[in-house]
Amino acid sequence: MKEMLEAARAAKGEVAGLTTEQKNAALNAMADALIAGQAEILDANALDMASAKEHISPVMLDRLKLTKERIAGMAQGIREVTALPDPVGRVLQTHIREDGLEILKKLRSSPLLSLIH
Repeated sequence: MKEMLEAARAAKGEVAGLTTEQKNAALNAMADALIAGQAEILDANALDMASAKEHISPVMLDRLKLTKERIAGMAQGIREVTALPDPVGRVLQTHIREDGLEILKKLRSSPLLSLIH
């Protein structure tokens, strides 16, 4: 897990500079990978379910359980993000000073990247 976090931190700067098209292509590739890898995902999930069965409530087990339909829903949710406007570069706030200078506050990177400290 620590290695994955370090890899995410290392990629943060590179991802911040991607175009909208590149980000959408990466998101679509992630959705494709979920669908293509669903057999392996379901096998790993079955192991997780068996391991957790005696340790968590039935409600939590249901939340942990993956199905083909849930994986398809995750992939669809990722694809839906590509239909949203890219927030990077969006003006968050403007202010015009007394001397006429306009000051803009823009979003410089994806809000998701701020989650990777």
